[in-house]
Amino acid sequence: MSIKNIEAELINHFENKTSFTTQDIYKFFSDQNKHIKKTSIRWYIYNLVREGKLQRIGRGVYSINNKKEYMPDVSKHMIKISENIKENFPLISYCVWKTGWLNEFQQHISASNVIILEVEKEGTEAIYYKIREMNKNTFIKPNQMIIDNYVLESESPVIITPMVSESPLLKINNVPVPKLEKMLVDIVAEKDIFYFLQGYELNNVYQNASEKYTININKLMRYAARRNKKTEVNYLLNQSNKNKELINK
Repeated sequence: MSIKNIEAELINHFENKTSFTTQDIYKFFSDQNKHIKKTSIRWYIYNLVREGKLQRIGRGVYSINNKKEYMPDVSKHMIKISENIKENFPLISYCVWKTGWLNEFQQHISASNVIILEVEKEGTEAIYYKIREMNKNTFIKPNQMIIDNYVLESESPVIITPMVSESPLLKINNVPVPKLEKMLVDIVAEKDIFYFLQGYELNNVYQNASEKYTININKLMRYAARRNKKTEVNYLLNQSNKNKELINK
């Protein structure tokens, strides 16, 4: 049997399993060819991951990748903010997103849609004044009281907060935005901003996000550790039925 056929058999074999380990894959290939070397199997695994057929969801843990990658829509307003920063602060790292992106994961849809602009700590104040020139309803590191009384009552509000280094990002329409893994950690870490998502609604977000999209568990937990939220994120993953077997403890 050719290697392509064996790879196809592997995908069919594990397709209905929530997760499986490197040892499971070794056994599968060895059953097909008892003389196959582990170095060859490791190469096949690497190639299947590179081709997007397997998803690495933990250290030595995989699943068949039949979920979509999270790719949210970027609004014109977000693009304008991004262009402003690139023009005036070309060396500053940043990302921009909005709370409305979370609506598809919530049971109770939130009416607010606040743009969150995360920037390197050293640039927060300068960028605040620059963005405020184009958007008067811009707030820097607001607490829950200010969010309740001012931010949510404003038109097209923007919140500026410091960005944690090594944040998982991607670019959409040339705008740096957070990956889903970062969003899932931030809604736990930023309780003032995401107070409306605490409790049962937070569980809904984790459950629905993991059912619909690809989540890199290693990347999620590394970022959670950087934000000192590894315990809380690990607990939420355990509450999500889809991820019970996927957590790298």
